[in-house]
Amino acid sequence: MEELKRCPFCGMWPKYVFNGTEGFVECGLCGARGPKFHISDEICVKDSAIEAWEKRVKEDGKSD
Repeated sequence: MEELKRCPFCGMWPKYVFNGTEGFVECGLCGARGPKFHISDEICVKDSAIEAWEKRVKEDGKSD
């Protein structure tokens, strides 16, 4: 998997989080979070969460 785009608010690298029932991408510095996905199949949740996060920022790293 390629690395996630930086946070559009603080520029830090985010991480994918899965807690057993939901998955999302979150910035560890400022706490910005992409939408949560509640799906029983973690791989589908991870793909959906990462896709949603990637749509949040433009290629130049600035928010839409």
